[in-house]
Amino acid sequence: MNRPLEDRVLVAALDEAADFVIVSDDTPVAEGGPRILYVNQSYLDASGFSREEIVGKTYDFFLSPRNPPQLVASIRRALAEGAPNSREALARKRDESDFWIEFVGKQFRDGSAVEYRLTIARDITLRRRSLSQVALLFAATEQSSDAIALYEPDGDGLALSYENDEAYRRARPRLPELWETNATVRETLEKGGEVHEFYAELAASGKPELIEFRAHAVRSDSRIEAVVTLERRLTSSGDPSAENYESRMIKTAGQLTTLGRARSHHERVGILRAILLDAFGAEVTRSTIPARPSVQMDVDKGFATFKLGGDSFTARWEHPLESTSLTALRFCIEAAIEQDGLPKHRRRS
Repeated sequence: MNRPLEDRVLVAALDEAADFVIVSDDTPVAEGGPRILYVNQSYLDASGFSREEIVGKTYDFFLSPRNPPQLVASIRRALAEGAPNSREALARKRDESDFWIEFVGKQFRDGSAVEYRLTIARDITLRRRSLSQVALLFAATEQSSDAIALYEPDGDGLALSYENDEAYRRARPRLPELWETNATVRETLEKGGEVHEFYAELAASGKPELIEFRAHAVRSDSRIEAVVTLERRLTSSGDPSAENYESRMIKTAGQLTTLGRARSHHERVGILRAILLDAFGAEVTRSTIPARPSVQMDVDKGFATFKLGGDSFTARWEHPLESTSLTALRFCIEAAIEQDGLPKHRRRS
């Protein structure tokens, strides 16, 4: 292969490369160098510049002015010393926006005494954004008053891989026990579904608590990758004035299990009526106005509308309910809706 043809093939190959390729000359930094001699098509596509706008510019032209001065100074120092350079930095676009790149630069010769600088870079914007989102998510979960945990498959069981401070303080994870003893829960999660239930337990103070439990499986094509759990207290067991309220909530949690044993839609409506009236003083009546599929609540006017088995209903309460009671009321209705939509062999008992 002759040299001109070889050069054309090389340039064409570099233009097809996914990574960015920048070649600059050996003009000293003190004299305004190095000067850019070549950039490949991938960099032009990412930055929005034309080759004519970049060739001949100084090496740091592709760097964003929003980079920290210390970073720019260290890059220029490496250039002045002819030293290899590996960095993550913000690159500029023609529209004056930025994108993150990871680059490696080093000196080379073309077989003569003339030196050049080769820089290989790639766009890492998504990686940087993902890391920032993970950091924010971690900070949020650590500050949450809910117990949040992450489990990964370990043989036939699950191994705890992360728990936030609240989960660590509670020290009573529910998922491992359910995984081992409840075939329905395990089957639901193995299929990539979500488990949602309520249970009662004694707090360290000796007072009862009502806990909402959720477990969601993260599944690939063939297996579970992880299970995320959230446990939320629906009662404040340390407050003596709340004892009657807590007892009512715990009783309600027990009554919810009867929804799964109802033999008909009519019986399930009757059970829900009894639960809402007993726990919240809310009366359920059939409505002639079509309701939306999901629960709609008007807290100020004291009512909620919902659809159960194709029929529309309204639940009304005379006395104001606090936020925790409203949440529990919504969960009761949603539990009835969920059970009503399940085939008989799938209903919880």
